[in-house]
Amino acid sequence: MRVRKVPLLAGCQNQRTKGHGPLVDLHAKARAREATGEVLAVSYFPVQHGLDISGSSFGVVAVSDGDPEAADRVALELARDVWDHRHAFDVPTLTPETVDVLTALRREAPTAGFVLLSFSYEARAVNGLREFSKHSVAGCAYLLKHTV
Repeated sequence: MRVRKVPLLAGCQNQRTKGHGPLVDLHAKARAREATGEVLAVSYFPVQHGLDISGSSFGVVAVSDGDPEAADRVALELARDVWDHRHAFDVPTLTPETVDVLTALRREAPTAGFVLLSFSYEARAVNGLREFSKHSVAGCAYLLKHTV
């Protein structure tokens, strides 16, 4: 058995293994490597970016039947693949341009209230929404959806 770690805390929104996304591809590659018989099993352990704990990172584990070099080779190959596609895990957040547009709307309609629906695990995005509405006369309402 060998473990290779990638210095990546991935957005959990892109950690599904069905449909589309970077883990769908990694899942298929892992199963394909198992099918060759080179390794018995491959697992991967993405770490959610909200769990920024010292030493934690995305891990790839490969298990072989007495061939640690094969396990290391497969784990390293898949870990490099994760790193090469790390930006596929990125989650879009409010851009400065979007905040500028919302601020302009608030200036144009100071008594209008906004309802902002946010699906985010990103603390900066949530704090940005709070900051945006802090000095609003009408205030804002938030629906923060968190699913597991």
